[in-house]
Amino acid sequence: MDAEKKAAIAKQVDYYFSDANLKQDKFFQDKMRADPEHYLPVEVLLKCNKLKNLTSDPAEVLESIKDNMELEPKADGTGIRRKAPLPDLQERPAKRARTERSAPTKQEDEGEDQEPAEESAPVADVPIDQVVVFSIEGVAGRNLRFAAVKEAFKAAMGEAAFVFVDHFDNKVHTEVYGVPDIHTLANKLAEDKQFQIAQDTVTLGLVEGEAKEAVHKRVQQHQRTMTHGRGNARDNKKRKLNDKKGRSGKGKAAPLNVGGQQFNSTEAVKLHLQKVLRECPDGKLLEGKNHSVLLDVLKHHERADEKTKDLKGFSAGPNPNFPETRCFFVVHNDDSKTDFSYVKCVERLQS
Repeated sequence: MDAEKKAAIAKQVDYYFSDANLKQDKFFQDKMRADPEHYLPVEVLLKCNKLKNLTSDPAEVLESIKDNMELEPKADGTGIRRKAPLPDLQERPAKRARTERSAPTKQEDEGEDQEPAEESAPVADVPIDQVVVFSIEGVAGRNLRFAAVKEAFKAAMGEAAFVFVDHFDNKVHTEVYGVPDIHTLANKLAEDKQFQIAQDTVTLGLVEGEAKEAVHKRVQQHQRTMTHGRGNARDNKKRKLNDKKGRSGKGKAAPLNVGGQQFNSTEAVKLHLQKVLRECPDGKLLEGKNHSVLLDVLKHHERADEKTKDLKGFSAGPNPNFPETRCFFVVHNDDSKTDFSYVKCVERLQS
């Protein structure tokens, strides 16, 4: 076994036995507490996908931890335990309840309109010089969980930190604020470059300038939306004024005809599609009016011809990159699927 492979296995095993993992890993905790001496069988470790991708040999696992002062192998080589006591198991935070009119915390597809992951933070216009924004690279196509991102940054920067994840235009960013010496901590993390999020090692970079402003703007807007429903008081007042004026600027707002259905505004179209997205069973083709509405909306995509080529229908399901979120898919005649951003399409209905 070469040094690089040994280091990769050692790092993975070390994570499995870390406080960060064991505080929420009921399966491992149950296995270890079932053993009088709290050993975890090596055969159990080797069933984990991350480790399985590195090795299938118990001897290599044992060899990798020889220099780890926090772990020790069982005398017969069948198990591994940590020398420190097991941490208390913590319950995972309950998911936010949703009403029919509430938007999902995170919803978009294709990376164009992913809303930031929600964190319990005060809604305020936090000055941009008091926040830091990291780019996260090396996660494309992986099952990156927002909760894991939040936990990793809180562990690195302090439990008091407010952490938001922003997935936009196929890029992943994290905004953090609310801790002392935030810029010093951020510079150190960026210098280290390699950062552990759950079982993934990612690369961090500090984002500045217009890119930072764009992320910050989306995060702040999302905070207001999540706290005030459809927006803050000023936004609601402006929306009501626009509704009175109508799309032409005069009189009552003209209804939108989308897929043969009448909607009072683009916001109503979004709310309708959010409800469809939540309620549609995974993989099932949309039918009737829902199909017609989504087809009409897709025609406003900037690459509509490409998206509608060989179109068979539409379905909904977990986002390929972020399984905690849902998105719509174009289903093609060969049954291949392409996710797309319905939010941007709906906004273009006003054009």
